[in-house]
Amino acid sequence: MKETKAQIHVSPQPSMFDEKVNISVEGLLPNRTYTIHSYTNVSKASAFECFAHYRSNKHGVVSIKDDSSLGGSYRGVEPMGLFWAMDRSPDNTNPHARMAERNASKPTIVDLHVYDLILHSLEEISRLRKQGILQKHAVSSKQVERRYLAEGVRKMSLTLEEDGIWASLFIPPGKGPFPGVIHLGGGRPGLVENQAALLSRYGFATMALASFDKTPGKFTHYSDKGFGLDYFERALKVFTSNPDVDSACGVGVVSFSFTTAIGLSMAQHLDQVKCVIWINGQTHATYCPLIFKEVTLPSIPPNFKKSKFSKEGFASARYAHNLCNDPLHESIASSLIKFHLKPKVGYLFVTSLDDKASPSELNVNRAETLLKEVNHPNYEILRLPGAGHVIMAPYSPITITLDQGNFNIKMVQGGEKVAHCRAQESAWHCQIEFLKANLDPCMEKAKL
Repeated sequence: MKETKAQIHVSPQPSMFDEKVNISVEGLLPNRTYTIHSYTNVSKASAFECFAHYRSNKHGVVSIKDDSSLGGSYRGVEPMGLFWAMDRSPDNTNPHARMAERNASKPTIVDLHVYDLILHSLEEISRLRKQGILQKHAVSSKQVERRYLAEGVRKMSLTLEEDGIWASLFIPPGKGPFPGVIHLGGGRPGLVENQAALLSRYGFATMALASFDKTPGKFTHYSDKGFGLDYFERALKVFTSNPDVDSACGVGVVSFSFTTAIGLSMAQHLDQVKCVIWINGQTHATYCPLIFKEVTLPSIPPNFKKSKFSKEGFASARYAHNLCNDPLHESIASSLIKFHLKPKVGYLFVTSLDDKASPSELNVNRAETLLKEVNHPNYEILRLPGAGHVIMAPYSPITITLDQGNFNIKMVQGGEKVAHCRAQESAWHCQIEFLKANLDPCMEKAKL
């Protein structure tokens, strides 16, 4: 007996990328085990997929929200498991792909398939797909649309040629002005919009700002001499001059990895910065000197030869950094960013406790020491057990390894799949609440 009326139901559809969805399948044969498979393409070279075994009930129904996965990419009751448990596809030509769409206008499309086979690995799925066998066993299929841009959010592009910065603005619907947040992203070259766009649905006017690019000569604010902060000062001025941004309450800055030093430097030097979110980064100038006006803060660059390497050649680069506990030790004091001396700036430090790419917990401990010494009135620390370096939006798959082309090295990022994905969801909600609390006067005005 073959199923002819099986249907996959998804609600809401479409949905926001950071929003939970309910998935169920009806019209299956009763009391039978099926494989449910999810698949998405970020690019031609970068696909992600996941599979799980579910047993239909006596009515021929599977509810992902209520039923346990019996095996596959994850086990147990995991309402969003078909999304966060994805792994890199064995068919990828880019073995170090990251599932993060750069262009927020382009939704992530996830293909769901129900097969009347018990499949045991992504390699088996790939082989049967290439042989044309897999499609013959599909009893139902559906596409799920996961959006970054909420209904009514306006996107505006800013260019180096016309505006002196490379960025995108996201303005919420309704009457502004709105509290402003600049999202610096991390160590990926170019413009990455997805998280800035998602934040805009919570009532923030946001700017996704590109910090650097691989294209020679595209930017002029960094060179062999260091990284010029004048570019970020210009970005702040452009952002706050927009009538939809409430500059009177100050601006929030979200930074990750490479850009955390920039975020803390903006807090030190630019008075309009009201709060900073710091995720798995540095408290000192590390990868390059930081230049503001006529002052250069020297860096303490990592020595990647000190990394611990796996048999596969992946580096645990946290050991490449200076691991001195004392933030004022003579070996690193000259590179310290003096963010702690800004009592009117609020800080949220987010650190992954299994970060293998950076000594982020050590750096958070350094920050805590500095902030306690000056009795800083407004800071929070969020420690994430089992999480790796790359913290993205909720329900994103874990990034295990990356090819860090900037440093010509392949790095392991750390993290355990389930704990990491739980941590991403927790960190995201903490970021939103922190921004709301620290930009509260503007949030209240925007509601009126």
